[in-house]
Amino acid sequence: MKEIKIKSITLHNWRGEKDRTTGFHQDIPTYICGDNGLGKSRHFDAFCWLLFGKDSQDRKDFELRTYDGQHNVMHHCECSVEATLAIDGRDVTIKRSYTEQWVKPRGQVEEVLKGNVTECTWDDVPVKVGEFQNRVKEQIIDESVFKMITNPRYFCEKMKWQQQRELLLTMAGVASDEEIAADNK
Repeated sequence: MKEIKIKSITLHNWRGEKDRTTGFHQDIPTYICGDNGLGKSRHFDAFCWLLFGKDSQDRKDFELRTYDGQHNVMHHCECSVEATLAIDGRDVTIKRSYTEQWVKPRGQVEEVLKGNVTECTWDDVPVKVGEFQNRVKEQIIDESVFKMITNPRYFCEKMKWQQQRELLLTMAGVASDEEIAADNK
């Protein structure tokens, strides 16, 4: 089993955080606590989005950009989450960013928003989103396992019974129906 520790997480223009880095202790627990609205859940949402492209409620389509003082979306800025993890004692830095693509159509004076793009890096090397997701699954954690250990209701409320059964049988070890029936006369 891998030992994975979060060393730091940085939120940049991400859901109200202009630039915030949180360092984590490696030998004692790190507590994130405070009054409502200070960013406790925001850290967890950011970490979920970094790993899986979804928030902690499993939504892909949620507002992750930062707003200005008049509650207008800030444009022309990158929203990103970056974390340094210690995986079996080896540091790995991963980053997911969300940027707007602006273009100036021919014959027009002003730029228009063409859309958004998600970019990922692994140890500062750009990788495609699909490759990033594969590396997260293989080198860090499978998404369903992450959800089961971070959300006590996930197994009962979100997984289909077939997935529950398969997981429980995997945990219990491989046994055929015949082996199970042979033990009970």
